Parts: sequence; structure tokens; C-alpha cells
Amino acid sequence: MSSTIDQLQDLIPTIIDSLLKQLKSKNLKVRIAVMNTFSALAHSLHSKLEPHFSKMIENFENNMSET
Repeated sequence: MSSTIDQLQDLIPTIIDSLLKQLKSKNLKVRIAVMNTFSALAHSLHSKLEPHFSKMIENFENNMSET
């Protein structure tokens, strides 16, 4: 039986893609919630996010320049 963390790790690529899509929202509250979700993921699954950093950082930079 796989643990909840293992199940979450399997979904990381899908979660990141979905969050990055939501990060493009014009709604500031949505973007803040997305950044908070990324923060929570970074605290709990930091080593599993590393392969996705380049894509994430590019989107974070674009998001910050739009605000």
C-alpha cells in the first residue's frame, strides 16, 4: 500500500502544470493561493520539485513582472 506522500509524488507533474496554468489568472487572490500552494509543496516535497524548477521559476518571474 502506498503512502499519501507517495501518491502525491506521483501527481507532482500534473499538480505543477495545473498550478502554473492558474498562476496566469488575472485574479490576484488566485495567484496568491497558487503561490501559497507552491510554498506548501516546497516544504513537504522539496526534493521532488527540483526537476521542475526551471519551468516554475520562469513562470514565477513572468507572474512577478505582471503585478
